[in-house]
Amino acid sequence: GEHPALRPGATHNMPAVACPAFSLKKNFHFRQGHSDPCATEQFNYRAHLCIPVSSDHHTYGILFLGSYEKRSWTNEDVHFFETLAHSIAQTLQRKALFEKLQEKIKELDVSSELGSSALASFLGSTQSLDETTIHILDSIRSMLKVDRTTFMIWDKDELCLRTQWTRGTDFQIQSSLKLALGQGMAGWALETGHPYWAEYAMSDPHYEASGRSIQSLLCVPVYTMDRRPIGVINAVTTEKARPFGDREIYFLKLFAQQAALAIENAHLHQESRAHIEQLKELDKMKSEFLSLVSHDLRGPLTGIRGFCEILQEKGSGPLNPAQIELLQQLQRQVDLQERMVEDLLDLARMEKGQLSMHKAAAALPVLLQEEVEKSQSEAREHSVELILNLRNAEQIPPVLMDEGRIRQVVWNLIHNALKFTPEGGQVHLSMVPKATEVMIEVLDTGIGLSADLQERVFDKFFQITPGGSTSSQGLGLGLTICRQIVQAHSGHIWAKSGGLGKGSTFYFTIPIAKSAPVTSTPSTLAA
Repeated sequence: GEHPALRPGATHNMPAVACPAFSLKKNFHFRQGHSDPCATEQFNYRAHLCIPVSSDHHTYGILFLGSYEKRSWTNEDVHFFETLAHSIAQTLQRKALFEKLQEKIKELDVSSELGSSALASFLGSTQSLDETTIHILDSIRSMLKVDRTTFMIWDKDELCLRTQWTRGTDFQIQSSLKLALGQGMAGWALETGHPYWAEYAMSDPHYEASGRSIQSLLCVPVYTMDRRPIGVINAVTTEKARPFGDREIYFLKLFAQQAALAIENAHLHQESRAHIEQLKELDKMKSEFLSLVSHDLRGPLTGIRGFCEILQEKGSGPLNPAQIELLQQLQRQVDLQERMVEDLLDLARMEKGQLSMHKAAAALPVLLQEEVEKSQSEAREHSVELILNLRNAEQIPPVLMDEGRIRQVVWNLIHNALKFTPEGGQVHLSMVPKATEVMIEVLDTGIGLSADLQERVFDKFFQITPGGSTSSQGLGLGLTICRQIVQAHSGHIWAKSGGLGKGSTFYFTIPIAKSAPVTSTPSTLAA
């Protein structure tokens, strides 16, 4: 209409309760001299009709119809305008729902960005602490659309916050700002555990000058899962002041929780890497030490063996039976010590990748028989029966092996079986041909192995006493070296046991040689 008070942007307004149609949510029909006065009479209309614009749950306003002439509205007119008012209400309701939907989409977008950034932070936690923190600050800067982000770390030694990392606006930390707990906006946030923000930061009573002018500042505290302070994340605008909405603060709080986990993970990963490097260095020093000690031990053992041989040759006069027995025991101890020294040297070679192998096709039955014969004296000492089963040995094809190394494996398995088998027990050694390999079994009636030890027995320096408990007995390297040798032959080695007191069986396999000349033949075994 033409009335100036009804033009868009006019200052005319009235309390909602002053409008009968709005307050009562009913149609109101006014004609001068025929009804109660109405606040809209100031428009000087002779008649007007007010229809509430309402949906099921909300009244948006009034559809106002005014006339400078005397007139009345028929039922058809009223019905038409009620329909129009209802259509307007539905339009406004859809508009409100659409705006809510848009707001929800914005929240979901921020949630998605938060989730992606948090996930990237967790993935980045395997990186260094610096890389993880910088990624977090870049994500926050992108998410909040701010000019700069900084991370102030809590120094538990100096009991203060100090700026450690910063991103954006080419800002360089000249002198690190240090804040005590409760000091400044960041210190206040860390002390209370709540975010602190100011649209005009430099005029805020908690602001602490840092030498650079800023506009707005948001500080969010970061804690570990057990509420130990890590620091404070700061979001800064330097060009233009801006408020921080509840949604932004809420999501930044969630992000700070994820950032705390990422930073903790990165810190733990950094410590783990430092420990691993330290352990590697110690392991290297240990290997060098073992190699040096092994070489130094060989000299005295060679001397002892030489003196034993001189005595056996009766170079210093005849020996009585008791002396001969003591001399034989001494030689056996020297043999054992030399085996231990060789184990140490082999370990050093293994760790350097220098365990040499010289493979050739050879008859495995001959090797097994010779090793069993060498071990019979040790078996008699233990009062254990050592049995070799070579049925159909002539049908077993040659295998590709380093004879010296495979002898080392067989001797270790026989020696362990005898050591852990009580008097009156038995140790059986046999072969089983397979399609592409030969399997060797060493079975004993000894103390057996629990399920958790059947894999651990091959670990470096792992030891079991003949009584069954883990304690110092030898070096604990024999089976470790056996595994390395068998694997170097493209074979497998493993152990099985029914449990403690039920004996053990050790198996290893060696591939069958492919059309290669044999260094020892089955006829040698027959001889």
